[in-house]
Amino acid sequence: METLKFILSLLLLVCLINCRSEPEELLTYEEAMKRCIPRDVTQHHDDSGGTMTIYGIVDGDCILGAQLPAFSATTMKGNKIDTGYYNNKITVLNFWFINCKPCVAEMPGFNEIVKKYEGKPVNFLSISSNSPDDITEFLMEHPFDFEHVAYGEQIYRTRFQAKWGYPMTLMIDENMKIVQVFDRGMVGEEVEIMNAIDETLHRLMSEKLHSR
Repeated sequence: METLKFILSLLLLVCLINCRSEPEELLTYEEAMKRCIPRDVTQHHDDSGGTMTIYGIVDGDCILGAQLPAFSATTMKGNKIDTGYYNNKITVLNFWFINCKPCVAEMPGFNEIVKKYEGKPVNFLSISSNSPDDITEFLMEHPFDFEHVAYGEQIYRTRFQAKWGYPMTLMIDENMKIVQVFDRGMVGEEVEIMNAIDETLHRLMSEKLHSR
């Protein structure tokens, strides 16, 4: 019996050591983008008789599970966005612009989500291609309760190598891992993103309790 207890204790110790091992290495964003296959590929003949291949947008699921590309920015409130921004928090990151009707349509639902998680470790960040003045004027008539980064087209096109349209929303965990992708608008999908936030929050809270 004592021998059995010793073996079980040893197995438990091994398990605890493995559980505290280094986090799994994430797929880089660049690697993930290589598996993004455009849909709606078409070919057209140009005026000279040559053939032009036109690629449609890709499904955002191809970057699911990848590491978020690092970028630096400053929000309109003056807060710095860098890698430390994501520590011990979930981040909902939305890309939009003022004349994007689907972007505007999803804002009321997003505002309800922001209200639900007030005081929780969740960041709500938007990146818009518009200027600070235009965004400020727009928000007076269309409240959008995220924190905003203006002039974000460069970030969207270069750091994210965007091959999809607007709106685009990513949910990111505390390790900067992309855990949810919504690339067709969030209208009617609010429950899905809240379930994803709840699941990740529960994991974060559980890990904090076990680390004490």
